[in-house]
Amino acid sequence: MVFNLRSGCADETGVDTENLLEIGERGLHPLFERPWITEAFRQDAESLRSAVDGRVDDIHAALRGVLSQPDAGAGRREMARLDPELRHVLVLLYFDLLDGRLRERSVRH
Repeated sequence: MVFNLRSGCADETGVDTENLLEIGERGLHPLFERPWITEAFRQDAESLRSAVDGRVDDIHAALRGVLSQPDAGAGRREMARLDPELRHVLVLLYFDLLDGRLRERSVRH
């Protein structure tokens, strides 16, 4: 299933995550400011895990909040409102998905 930024479903209008990942493969990440990416990757994994431990509902709500936006600009503004730990988690999840996608494509070719 392809998620879009409006509703999380493929059958409604809006910018979809498939498109975001395709753009991401070209090095463009429209949901994120460059410093957010840098900050996320500078986090100590264990410290970040401790900071978000027990906050699964918050992470899901943050993800839904970003994905419910009508476009990447609105998604970026929603990301800016998140507390840093949640933003770090979403950035790292995105890059994990992107990395898996790139690895899968390289195995196929």
